[in-house]
Amino acid sequence: MHERIKAKLQLGHSTPPTTRLSSLQLSAQSSLLFLTKIFFLQTVTHIQGFVNAVSCQQTERSDSEADRSPAGENIPVSVDLLINLAPTVGYEDDAGRHTTHHFMYPESAKNLLTNVSFVLVPFKTLDLVWITSALSTGQIRFTYAPVKQFLRVDKDKVQIFNPAFFKYIHDRWTRHHGRYPSTGMLVLFFALHVCDEVQHFSILILTLHFQVNVFGFGADSRGNWHHYWEQNRYSGEFRKTGVHDADFEAQIIEQLAKAGKITVFTGK
Repeated sequence: MHERIKAKLQLGHSTPPTTRLSSLQLSAQSSLLFLTKIFFLQTVTHIQGFVNAVSCQQTERSDSEADRSPAGENIPVSVDLLINLAPTVGYEDDAGRHTTHHFMYPESAKNLLTNVSFVLVPFKTLDLVWITSALSTGQIRFTYAPVKQFLRVDKDKVQIFNPAFFKYIHDRWTRHHGRYPSTGMLVLFFALHVCDEVQHFSILILTLHFQVNVFGFGADSRGNWHHYWEQNRYSGEFRKTGVHDADFEAQIIEQLAKAGKITVFTGK
């Protein structure tokens, strides 16, 4: 299993242990040095350590697209992967009460508790420069939208979703439908490549324990994707952006289910 992870998935840690983000300055030289170190690929030992730490038991909660389902009590308290702006407070019955890793990009970033790992999903080069700024000088305040000037997270728990794995999903799975895959799709395939089987529960949460239980990602019965905490009359905002191909991603989920790679528990 570890060899499989080595071949298919390499998640770059934010810095080697000797690097202190707080000492970085946003000069061209220091930013280049930081970005070089940020993609330091972990050794097999490092990857094995990560996998053993989670015992291949994880949960993914997506901020996107699903009808609520009372699955929170079935979510094991192990490793929970939260996506973007998805809240847990007030939605414990659906989203559980526990988060260990939060996958975000700059425009969806928020401060985290010290026991939660921040995983940056870089959709553009500026995202990598932003993380150096948000953890040091606070120079970057705007990308295509306002972003957090400073990010309050545990700097020792900052990780980067490897762009090579991102490209692999875009090339081999979503096949360039849409400008790029959704964050939820990226994390879904992160789970698929770490563990052997995925169970899919509509749109709210993934649980990995030598399989992945997905409680929260995908389209509803009408093919619409929406945030579980929002009460929208029309749930087509995901489509309207034109950034992701919701229909194609829904087809991928359906094909994975038919192939027995995931089990889908639909919402309303």
